[in-house]
Amino acid sequence: MPGYLDPHAITPKVRGPQGADRALIGGRSGSGKSVLAKNLLAGYGKSAPKAYQASVVIIDPNHNFDLKTDKTVYSPDAISVPKVGSIKYRPKPEHRNAEDWNGVFRKLFLHKGPMVVYIDELFAIESLFQIRRIEGGNFLNAYLTQGRALGKAFIASVQAPSSIPLHTLRQAEWFYMFDMPFREDRQRMSGIIGDVAE
Repeated sequence: MPGYLDPHAITPKVRGPQGADRALIGGRSGSGKSVLAKNLLAGYGKSAPKAYQASVVIIDPNHNFDLKTDKTVYSPDAISVPKVGSIKYRPKPEHRNAEDWNGVFRKLFLHKGPMVVYIDELFAIESLFQIRRIEGGNFLNAYLTQGRALGKAFIASVQAPSSIPLHTLRQAEWFYMFDMPFREDRQRMSGIIGDVAE
C-alpha cells in the first residue's frame, strides 16, 4: 500500500503558534534543494489552508531558479508584492550590493500581509552579512526576527552553511539537509541541529 505525505506537513507556515516559520535547505549543487523548494512553494496560495495563504516572493540572485511566477523583475524599485500570487526578483549585477539588498528586505518587511520569501542561494546576499551597522537598520535581520509575528515566512537554500552567520542560521525551525561533502558545513549544522548532520 503506497504511503501519502501531505506536503503541508513539511511546509513552513505563515500563521502558526509561534508566528511565521523559517526554514533552511542545505546541500551541494545538484542534491535536490531546488526540487524541494519548488514543492514547498507550491503549497502556498489562495486555495491553500489558512496557515499557508500568502504572497510568494522568490529572490533569485543567480537567475537559475526556474519556477514560474506571475511576474519577474530585475530592479529593486520594480518589486511590488502581490496581495495573492508570486513575484520573482532577479537582480542585475549592479543591484547585488548591501544597500540594495537592504532596500529589498525593507520593502518586504514593511509590506502588509502574509508572505513567504524564498532565497535561492543565501550566500548570494553575503554583502549584507558583512556590514555590522547599516543606517536605518538591517532589514534582513528585522524580517527574520520581527517578521514572525507579522506572518512573514522565510525559506532559503544554501550550498555552504558554514559561510552564513550563525545568528542567521539560528532563526530557522525547519532544516532540510542534503549531501554536504565539506566537513566545516557538516560541523556548522551539527552544532545547530545536533549530531545528525555529522
